[in-house]
Amino acid sequence: MPDLIFNRPTDNYVYSGSKVRAGDNSTTLTLASRYNESVIDLCANSNIDISASTLFLNGQIISEGGIQVGSGIHGGRITKSSNAYEIVIDPFGVDGSNSTTQDASGSVVIMGDLIVRGNTTTVYSTNVDISDVLLTLASGSTFTSITDQDKAGIQLGNGYANFVYNKTADRWTTSVGLTISGGLTVTEAVSNDNKITGYAGIDYSGNVLALTNASQLPVTWSTFALKTSSSSGGLPASIGDVSNSWVDATGYVLSKTVINANSFIKIEFKVNYTASPEADQTLSFRVLKSITGIDGSYNTTVFSDISLGSNMGVTFNNVYYGTFIDNLANAFDATTVPVSYKLQLRRDCPNYDTISTHYGIQASSGNYISLQELFRPMPP
Repeated sequence: MPDLIFNRPTDNYVYSGSKVRAGDNSTTLTLASRYNESVIDLCANSNIDISASTLFLNGQIISEGGIQVGSGIHGGRITKSSNAYEIVIDPFGVDGSNSTTQDASGSVVIMGDLIVRGNTTTVYSTNVDISDVLLTLASGSTFTSITDQDKAGIQLGNGYANFVYNKTADRWTTSVGLTISGGLTVTEAVSNDNKITGYAGIDYSGNVLALTNASQLPVTWSTFALKTSSSSGGLPASIGDVSNSWVDATGYVLSKTVINANSFIKIEFKVNYTASPEADQTLSFRVLKSITGIDGSYNTTVFSDISLGSNMGVTFNNVYYGTFIDNLANAFDATTVPVSYKLQLRRDCPNYDTISTHYGIQASSGNYISLQELFRPMPP
């Protein structure tokens, strides 16, 4: 029997039977093109095989079992979930009945922008990798519309830690402590209800000021170096008769490791001394500096006070208090070598005379030598 051709658009063809079969094969019904190309096969295994290159539908596709795209490692599925109002896009092709525990292998690639319209976006991934250089939160808000109750920011878990914006104070706030391993630059005033701790140091370019008359800004003991008569080695007496030459005052040497070689050093010496009871004999003091270590070369005279004593042939006991501000002037590597100072004394008498009665520094519990760094970060 020749082929039957139904091609008149004015005709309606109604078939009222229960089955339609074409050809001798009882397992397949083939709908072909005019060139006898198989386009749709209705198969005995309940599958419909559509081999057309393009399929045009004006209505909906409704599937209870899901939609398979591709096959094997180059395929994936879109399925419904066991949760209400939820679908699963599964590039691995596994049944998506439980989207939180199933195999999450594979990738979903969206070539254009992704717009999510909803109240909550939940990500079950262990890591979130975003290559964008700017992450914008609360993009639909303005400073006028946002409130403190919005708690805009970042929150962990049920809120045990968060980093949110406080509109009233116009600043970011954290509910837990904050540790910064790198530098922190503050360009405006810092207000703090508790305290700020910097384990690696705090550098500032402005002023550190007390907020009230009761506030205190203490000078730390670590900026000082001090030696007294009770220190190791002590400050013994330096009584003698060596004349007309400088000699070291025994024990009066001290060093300080400074933060910056541009700093100043405040030097203080306090010594009890006895002047000569003989006429025309005086006592002088001077301080020398070493920038090559405490046992280095003391070849710089910092200051001197000369010709102390009565010069009247009367025994004279007094206290010498010497103080000076020494500019280190960035003359050495402060990070490796401490700066050191020592005290010398000189007993002077006429060249035709000798010292009969010894004199000089007396041992006393009140004697001391101290150094303090007056920090300066750079030259003026």
